[in-house]
This record gives sequence, structure tokens and C-alpha cells, in this order.
Amino acid sequence: MSKFKIFIPVANRKMKRNEIVIMDFDDFLTLPSRPILHGRRDDKHGFKSKKYARVRVGSDYVLLHTFLTGFKMTDHKDGNGLNNCRENLRECDHQKNSANSSKVTEQRKGEIKYKGVYFSRGNSGNFCARIKFNQKKIWLGTFKDQESAARAYDKKARELFGEFAKLNFHRSDLEMEVSA
Repeated sequence: MSKFKIFIPVANRKMKRNEIVIMDFDDFLTLPSRPILHGRRDDKHGFKSKKYARVRVGSDYVLLHTFLTGFKMTDHKDGNGLNNCRENLRECDHQKNSANSSKVTEQRKGEIKYKGVYFSRGNSGNFCARIKFNQKKIWLGTFKDQESAARAYDKKARELFGEFAKLNFHRSDLEMEVSA
């Protein structure tokens, strides 16, 4: 692991600004070509896909994190697809990679602030918490406020996904809550 990092500006023509690819200097020296941006596009549900860097290897383009690690599936610990430093990359499966994803934006923007929290239409003014595990939705309960529902989600996410869990609150906040 290199102690030096390199920050590479990569043109993003659609946004008319540069994105920054971060990687270890030692890895930069092994690249067959300069990284380019793997464009953002709408998926079949209308959500924007994450940004990733890719490199040209022969006549093909390969995702930079795949080129560097050789893993079949790679997770970026910090959720930034352009941060390809070795300490930020880890091998995972689809379920663990999904556990580390950000909150899905609700249709009514601004109402729900937390991952795993939903407005309960049938329970006047309450919020529900649920989590998906092994393609099954697990009901965590109904709560008076979003924060309580989010804390229930975080607790279950840590239990199910461990270090891969993408939490609503910092891990230290949950540890203090458990010890109190």
C-alpha cells in the first residue's frame, strides 16, 4: 500500500466540470491508460448510476477498481466510486455491496431523511423501518419519529451486514447508545 495518493482530474462533458479519481501512486504507475469517467446514466427505474473510473485494456474498457483488485465484485467503503485507494476497496458479494448503498430517495423529496425509513400511510403520522436481507424485506416496526425508525434500521443493519452496513448515524453514536 502506497503512502502517496494521486488525484487525477477526469473530464465530465455532461456536467461541464472535472471529477477527481483518487488512487495510490504505486497503482497509478501500473495503469495501461489514463482513467476516464464511466458515465452516469439512468437505469431502468430512472435512478442515476454511480460514477466509476475505467481504463482501456487492449480494445476493452475495464472498471478501474476491477483492474486494480481483480475481484469479481468490489465495494468502495466510503461509497465514492472514484476513490480507488487500496484501503477503500474490499471484496464483496452483491448483498454486501447493496448493504453499503446510500438511501433510496423517496418520491416526495425532503420528507424522509434516512435509509430504511418509510412514511406509514395507514398509521397516521408514523414512520416504518424495514431492511432487505436475502431478497426478503424484514419489518422492524412502526415509530413516532424518523430518527427512532432510523436507529432501529441501523441496529439491524449492523447485526446483518457488519462492517458493510451503511448506517444513518455514526457507529460511535450507536455504541454509546448500546452502552447507556
